[in-house]
Amino acid sequence: MKSPKVMPAAAMIAALSVLTACGETDIELCNTAYDEGDYSSAMRYCQRSKAITSPDALFILGRIKSEGLGGIQIDRNEGLDYLYRFLMVPGMNMSEYPYASDVLRQLTNDVSFMRKYPDKATRLLKLFENLMKRPEFQNSQNYRALANLYINGLGTDPDYEKAWEYLDAASQKKDLDAMYYQSVMYINGMVEKTPEKAARFRELLTKRSRSGVASVDELREYALSVLNDGGDDTNIEYGLTVLRELATDNDGESAFILGNLALEKKDTATAKKWFRMAAEQGIPQASIRLSDLMYREKQYLNSFNLLSEAAASGSQLANFKTALIYLGKTSYGSDVPVDYGKGIDILQKMSSVSLENRKKDCEYYALVAARRALASVYTYGGFNQPKDLKKAESLLLPLLEADADSAGELGNIYAMTEGELFDSTKALQMFEKSVTSGVTENNLIVGSMYLHGVGTKPDFEKAHRIFTRVADDGNIDAYNDLGNIFMNGLGVEKDIEKAEDFYTRAAANGNHVSLYNMSLLKASKSDYDGAYAWAAAYASCGYGNAAPRVKGYFAKIDKAGQKKAVENAVEIIEKYGCETPKNVKKWWLNPK
Repeated sequence: MKSPKVMPAAAMIAALSVLTACGETDIELCNTAYDEGDYSSAMRYCQRSKAITSPDALFILGRIKSEGLGGIQIDRNEGLDYLYRFLMVPGMNMSEYPYASDVLRQLTNDVSFMRKYPDKATRLLKLFENLMKRPEFQNSQNYRALANLYINGLGTDPDYEKAWEYLDAASQKKDLDAMYYQSVMYINGMVEKTPEKAARFRELLTKRSRSGVASVDELREYALSVLNDGGDDTNIEYGLTVLRELATDNDGESAFILGNLALEKKDTATAKKWFRMAAEQGIPQASIRLSDLMYREKQYLNSFNLLSEAAASGSQLANFKTALIYLGKTSYGSDVPVDYGKGIDILQKMSSVSLENRKKDCEYYALVAARRALASVYTYGGFNQPKDLKKAESLLLPLLEADADSAGELGNIYAMTEGELFDSTKALQMFEKSVTSGVTENNLIVGSMYLHGVGTKPDFEKAHRIFTRVADDGNIDAYNDLGNIFMNGLGVEKDIEKAEDFYTRAAANGNHVSLYNMSLLKASKSDYDGAYAWAAAYASCGYGNAAPRVKGYFAKIDKAGQKKAVENAVEIIEKYGCETPKNVKKWWLNPK
């Protein structure tokens, strides 16, 4: 097929008339008109008779309609459909059509067409992969196009590893674009950053740098990969040199990285220099870090001004920090006085920002934290705001899928027996949701609700499983709950020795309630010496309500044994209590 030529309209009509008279076929007329640039006539001839089944006719129609050749109205779907049919002509020998791979690439690069016709996309992918087994089709452009299918999940599920392999094949053919796309995949974490891929990434960057086309992002990631690999001082210094050159050439991200590296080495002066440079280049996180450093140096006003600048530039993290300052959660002394109205106003504005389609970064989590903080204000009242559980609920509900803590906060709201939204069943659902999303400490609440039948029927076995799992994870409070289960035989066989063991473990780790429970256990065995000692230990932690039990247990001890009982109590208090007794006249040791 020749390049299009320009031909006078009258001459073109005359030529076509001669061809027709000589018995030329429609497809021959179509080809002639296409080659001469008469695209309207080409379309007319290509669409006539049986010409539409010809690969040439389908290709010509596809080009004309999808590209709008000759001023003909573009119809991408119709044009691409012709091109698809061109590729799928039964028995067609692709080798006879050198432009076949061009057509294939055009289709694979049209994501909207491929997504609209997933069945066609699957067939195209299979066709392309079969063609790529033949040497004449193994060029870098085709490798890149095939990688594009796997990156976008066209005709298949997304497969970044396969895409990397195809791009690498193109890169081996010195395709700078393929090298760039590989670098982007590595930088964005689309493939696992294994030592092999890190080495390949650096190799690609070296080649692109020599060609003078490496981007700032690539060079920055290259420097980071060198630093992350460690190695000798020469390599590390080289990585730092690249970052310094980028930073001094106005790359704020590189300056920010250098500031963090200096901070890790506790070189505050250097960190401040780089953070200041990054802040000047519009990196809000740098302003925030610099603000934190100035706060430590008690330069409160400078610290606050930097935060304000970052907030004004749109940083939600800076906004949240500013709100906390106004609410008095971070003291700036007289330099920045507490102002509840301003703090609440910032939280309200942040809470009105949509969270949909936002990247899960520090800015996103600042918005989440603002909503949760404002909900807490409405849950409990304060900061000159009235208690309003419905407002708190409306703020937390949209966060359920993204924030486990918000589910736990909703659980607290629904668990408030005096609250207008009290619903123990909902409370249990929220607490369980928070647990499955990561707030493991709420396991104790869930276990207790199953143990006591709150929001559900009592389920001692489930409570036992939960407490056992939490105890195995190192939560000391679960030991106390397990002690209660074995003490009372709830879902398990009653076992006083096991109960005593769990209470002791809890007490040894600072759980005060277990001291009280141990005193009850000892009393159940008529061991009043032990009951008195553990009750005294509980009282030593400031629980004045233990006084009646301390006195009652002590009164049941034979007078001849009371001195020994006090000595035993001193030992228990020293081991498990809260105040080492230096004076046995403490009321809990001398309760007469």
